Amino acid sequence: GTKIVIESSETATDVDNLSVTIVRNTEAAIEALKSNLNKKFIKSFMLDCGRKYFSLSNIKLIIDKLSENGFNRFVLHFSDNEGFRFGLDDMTFTTTDGTTYDLSGILGANSTSQDGYLSQSDMDSIIEYANSKNIDVVGELDMPGHVNALLKTNRTFGQNYLDTSNKEAVKFAYAVLKKYADYQEMSIVGEYSD
Repeated sequence: GTKIVIESSETATDVDNLSVTIVRNTEAAIEALKSNLNKKFIKSFMLDCGRKYFSLSNIKLIIDKLSENGFNRFVLHFSDNEGFRFGLDDMTFTTTDGTTYDLSGILGANSTSQDGYLSQSDMDSIIEYANSKNIDVVGELDMPGHVNALLKTNRTFGQNYLDTSNKEAVKFAYAVLKKYADYQEMSIVGEYSD
């Protein structure tokens, strides 16, 4: 039978210069594809730390396995109903109107889940370790649903979900999202205005 193989010019160094054709096997093309595949495509893995606590050492073992298998993105889902698992050094959040909330009491688990959370130092270590293996780390904070752990200190903002019709709740959410986004130097998708 006919084989589909990858062919390129002899000097192919970029996946853009590769084409799939029905021809002969070209070693240069295969090597270029292997070396550039992770630069062109995202191979992502999500770890749900919100529902179950994972220690720093366990997360590093997971990163090792991801690296061995060619992953280049690691999504750390750190908030859910069962727990809020990533604490910044400063857990006070200030809204656009100057109201401040101290959320240090939310860290760890709700009563039904295993306790524990990652500190900012732990997260710094995770990011540095993953980056050394060419893996980007993305923190994921669930909102407006799955926020029982986040709202356990202020139920006026909602019960099982953030009440987005409540302007104060939206300001609170924006303050939390902004502070975590600033930590990871990410932008918030969408915006809030009074």
